Amino acid sequence: MAQPVIDTLAVADALRRTGMEREQAEGVARTLGTELGAHVAVQRDLNAGFAGIRAQMDTRFAEVDARFAQVDARFTRVEAEIHAMGADLRALGAHIEALGDRLTGLDGQFKFGFGLLAAMLAVVIGMIGVLHA
Repeated sequence: MAQPVIDTLAVADALRRTGMEREQAEGVARTLGTELGAHVAVQRDLNAGFAGIRAQMDTRFAEVDARFAQVDARFTRVEAEIHAMGADLRALGAHIEALGDRLTGLDGQFKFGFGLLAAMLAVVIGMIGVLHA
C-alpha cells in the first residue's frame, strides 16, 4: 500500500475548524488524499526514479569509455604503422640516393664510350673515303 501524501484527518479537522460540516470536510480531505496520492511523486518515488536514471547513465558511460579505449588502441596502432612507414621511406630514400650515385658513375662511362664510338666511326668513314677515292 502506498504511503499517504497528506494527513487527511488533519486536513478534515482544519476544514471543520473553518465551519465546514464534518462529512463534507472528511469527503474533501479523502478526495484530496486520493488524488494527490495518485498524481504526486513523493521523495521515495523520486529517489527510485533517479536511481534508475543513474544506473542507465553508468551503463552508457561505461559503453562510451569502452569505445574510447578501442579508438585509442586504433590510434596507437596507426601511429606505430606511420612510424614504421617513415622508417621504410627513409630506407627507400637511401636506396634511391645510392642508385643516383651509381647512375652518375654510369653517365660518365656512357659519355666516354659514346665519344670513343664517335671517334671510331669518324675513322671508319675517313677510311672509306680514302679507299673510295
